[in-house]
Amino acid sequence: MAPPLRIAIDDCTAISPICPLSSTIYGYRPSLAINALLLAIFALLTLTQLLLGIRYKTYILAYILVLGFISESLGYAGRIILHNNPYSSLGFRLQITCLIYAPSFLAAAVYISLARIVRTFGSETSILKPKLYTWIFVTCDVIALILQAAGGGIAGGAGKDQALRKRGTDTMIAGIVWQVFTLLVFGFLVVVYIARTKKAWNSGSVSEEAKETWGRRGFRCFVAGVAIAFVTIFARCLYRIAEMVGGWANPIMRDEKSFVVMEGFMMVIAGLALTVFHPGYCFPETRRKEESESVEEVTDGSVVIGKT
Repeated sequence: MAPPLRIAIDDCTAISPICPLSSTIYGYRPSLAINALLLAIFALLTLTQLLLGIRYKTYILAYILVLGFISESLGYAGRIILHNNPYSSLGFRLQITCLIYAPSFLAAAVYISLARIVRTFGSETSILKPKLYTWIFVTCDVIALILQAAGGGIAGGAGKDQALRKRGTDTMIAGIVWQVFTLLVFGFLVVVYIARTKKAWNSGSVSEEAKETWGRRGFRCFVAGVAIAFVTIFARCLYRIAEMVGGWANPIMRDEKSFVVMEGFMMVIAGLALTVFHPGYCFPETRRKEESESVEEVTDGSVVIGKT
């Protein structure tokens, strides 16, 4: 009797008796319904942000978020491909790369939003000048994006080269850890700014315009939306670190439910928060800022804003 045919799992290209589902990296066939729903949500968010950006002329914010939502959409398209063929190299590369770096765009939107809030409430109580929030944290975010995208591309295209796949994985982890560190520093600065601004508010040194802005329900909804996005992005990053450090095909990576909740739903919540509470109608000062960029001049230690 001839011995059973054996091939290396890395040579598998489709499910078969000698290439079982259990031998794939994820160990499951991604849910078609869930991933189609997530794809549809992010596609809708892409269109909505595009229309809102045109309507309210918040072009910078729209550009960043549209890139993020398109990346999310492509990632879930990759998971749909994996549903049809769990051994698909294209599906794996698409989802591992796009879903790893997409949240970096949403984080950038959060950083930019804080800069706009600081401009409204005054930079005197802020450790950093408003423009520095954008420059420093968006730069850090770009570094995280490059590391995660490069790592995802290396890991996804490693094929049978386990050493190369490990280098890609380590690069992705470095990018996510860097993003978590950046978020922690950002969160610390936010807490300090809130505490100082509250003290200034009690002492009566906050401008009447700022108080009027805070009194608007729309603005408070905008702030809540940014806070929700920050928390969900941070939670997603912590999950991704736990998922990746255990190596490929570890128990966390093979748990679809935790992935859907901590990756999919967290990013949906962040995307909805940044879209439903859009600054175009919740925080019109942002719209005016993008219509005509200001020039900051430091005079006697105070910041004077003048339109160009």
